[in-house]
Amino acid sequence: MTRALLIAVVALSCSRQRTEAPAPAPQPAAAATPPVPAKSPAPPRPAPTWADISSNDCSYGCNLQGQLDRIDAVLTSKAVLTETDGLKSLFSESEAQLPRLRELAADRGRAADPRLYMVIASTATQRARGDGTVLYQMLTKNAEHDAGRPWFIMGAKILDLHEADQVTGGKLEMDPGKNPLFIVGRFKTPFVEDDRVDVIGYFAGNYTFKTTTGLKETLPAFAVAGMFKEGTIRAMNKIVHTWPKDIPPDALRSMPRKY
Repeated sequence: MTRALLIAVVALSCSRQRTEAPAPAPQPAAAATPPVPAKSPAPPRPAPTWADISSNDCSYGCNLQGQLDRIDAVLTSKAVLTETDGLKSLFSESEAQLPRLRELAADRGRAADPRLYMVIASTATQRARGDGTVLYQMLTKNAEHDAGRPWFIMGAKILDLHEADQVTGGKLEMDPGKNPLFIVGRFKTPFVEDDRVDVIGYFAGNYTFKTTTGLKETLPAFAVAGMFKEGTIRAMNKIVHTWPKDIPPDALRSMPRKY
């Protein structure tokens, strides 16, 4: 399984493969033709809004590659922190605490503003309150239904972890002692197998890979925005105060089911 997971991580780190075609055989001279206009570059995407971050956004793709691209867009934009007067006020209060937040999130592997991780976590809580929780059995039944949905897990045990080309991947428990997720994040991390961590990110459908015995294994997939030592999410929330007061941050599993 170890080698198979490493191969899967490497494959996901190489989103574009380049191949060289053999040199074409000489052709007789042809009449001059008008040059083909160059294809216009795609217009830049607008900065993600709070609604974009909280929705099952699959505009980049519902799979791991698409959700990792989505995370790149979220973590490189601060527009969401000042989207409305309320949000601007909320996050300006924590501006002075940014050094402490960065210290708490030091293991995340990226240079993003740590408050952006809390935005993803907060929207996950709001979605659980409005749309119900996500159980592992729901993912194994139909992982595509929740693809693109924000989620976080606190104190999850790492079952397997590998790194290649600035990408970390492996398996992580969604629930205590059971229910593995296939995870990938675009960062390196100090964590190793059997560590317990907090993770924030998005569900990404299913991912199928070959085991060392040649058999195929399919697991629910999770694109990781940030991986932190256990207790970090709770500690950061005490500074940012993004969660609704009536929902504890570790109560996602107890939310009602709505499917």
